[in-house]
Amino acid sequence: MDVSGMYITVNIHKGSLSAQNTEVEVTSPCIYESTGPYPGTLYYTRLPANMSEEDVIANIVSKDWDFVSTAEFNFLVVFVSEDRNSLTLVRDRFGSQRVLIRETADSITVTTNPWADRHGQTRWNPFALRYALVSRIITEEALEEDVSALPLLHGLTYDAKNGLAVIETGSEQLRIEESGVPSSDEELIESIKDSICESYRRINTQEPVAVLLSGGVDSFILAAIASRVFDKVKAYTPTWETGENPELERALLFGKTLGLEHHVVTIQPEEFKASFFELIDANGVPNRNYSSLVLHALFTHIPEEHILYGEYADTMFGSRPVKAGIMDGKYAKVLRFVPDFFIPVRLKPICSSIKNHGLGQLVEIPQITENFVGQTLQSVGVEAPKNFSGRKKACTRVTGTEFNLKTDCSQHMVEIESSALLLGKKIVTPFYNKHMVALSNRLSNRQMFGPSELSIRENFRKDTSLHVKPLLKQLACQFIEPEAIYLEKLGFPTPFPAWIKHFVIPEKEVYCKIYSESHNTEQAWSALNLMYLTNRQGAGS
Repeated sequence: MDVSGMYITVNIHKGSLSAQNTEVEVTSPCIYESTGPYPGTLYYTRLPANMSEEDVIANIVSKDWDFVSTAEFNFLVVFVSEDRNSLTLVRDRFGSQRVLIRETADSITVTTNPWADRHGQTRWNPFALRYALVSRIITEEALEEDVSALPLLHGLTYDAKNGLAVIETGSEQLRIEESGVPSSDEELIESIKDSICESYRRINTQEPVAVLLSGGVDSFILAAIASRVFDKVKAYTPTWETGENPELERALLFGKTLGLEHHVVTIQPEEFKASFFELIDANGVPNRNYSSLVLHALFTHIPEEHILYGEYADTMFGSRPVKAGIMDGKYAKVLRFVPDFFIPVRLKPICSSIKNHGLGQLVEIPQITENFVGQTLQSVGVEAPKNFSGRKKACTRVTGTEFNLKTDCSQHMVEIESSALLLGKKIVTPFYNKHMVALSNRLSNRQMFGPSELSIRENFRKDTSLHVKPLLKQLACQFIEPEAIYLEKLGFPTPFPAWIKHFVIPEKEVYCKIYSESHNTEQAWSALNLMYLTNRQGAGS
């Protein structure tokens, strides 16, 4: 699959400050020459939903970044002034395309093409490679030395006088905080419904739309509301011949209840393998989520252009990992006052893990050991970083939510939105915009984490995982009986251990041969990703 059509690259050849003869060259899939009030050239991958080129240019010139915090679809735009001496780069709030920056004394390259400047002499960043192994998340770092990655909710400006500058584009509108404004459950639930409806109205389409109906609460809510907004909604659910999709039965019930045309698509191992190479070639970073590869394959079976997707709902309205991280922090404070000899031997490993809690535990994969990291980095010629402190910042409701948005959610959107660009789809993600953030900020701990809230007494040695997202569950019960909603979450387990054999075992794939007999699937997957990335050099490799 040709991925070249999804990238934007900006080459800036610096001139002297006195002559100010900067040269700006841009390659892009789409180009628009404006002769309106703000003459110049707009380069872009695609436009935000329901906005024209002139709309985008007007917002950029006026520095009105509100559209970044509300617009649907992934987008990345670069506006270059008519004299070609200045530019502004803005992208969507999801960070769905990573922007890499390399600056020298004479030039600056800004690109979404991860292979543009990789070659046989690439110097790898050992800290980024470690993240690539332990979490498979690379969102605000670059794998290479001397390259930086644009932070989320930020853009770029350049002019000959001031040089390159990073600017905020939506971070204020999407700030995570606990506002302390009390609101009733009923008021918040209606506001959530209204916000989803508003996201749907921005699409402004008369064509059928698709919804990824997983069997979970979030996708059911999106489907239920969509069936009342759009003329035609089609549901799609993946399954597989080897292994089971345990939530398939629920997905079928949800589709039947809503009266949707429901398609169950069987994903083959060969499609999973093809998805791996297509996405890693497109992004130049590890594929963290097995489900993203399944969804990439599923997208090829979906004829509809617009696809509704429930990412961010957990983070905004009650994340189980964030709650667990907060509770570990509380337990750790108590353990400081408990002498070690009072702790039973069988509980010592658990207590040790709790004492070392931090934000990194939200995304780091337990099966990835330090010994494995050292051996794997050594195999690609990189020395493991020393004095690595990790992501040890304490997990609170605010820091946990921010961290999830910047890591797990963003990485997932990089994968999903790359599929969308490659396959000509447009993803609608209603659970993350400035309205949803404002609602999330207003939630009490009870409204986010359920009746057990964040109480040690109510959570210690109890399974309170079903308590999270109480408002979304109440909303879902407006469309179906509660018995179908208040159930244990079964997840989305792909038959990955069987599928990985299709492209790990063959000896011709040298970059993963040494792990072909690994019985640790997570280690094999991290190694496969890293070795492919560090052995593939350049866009033509």
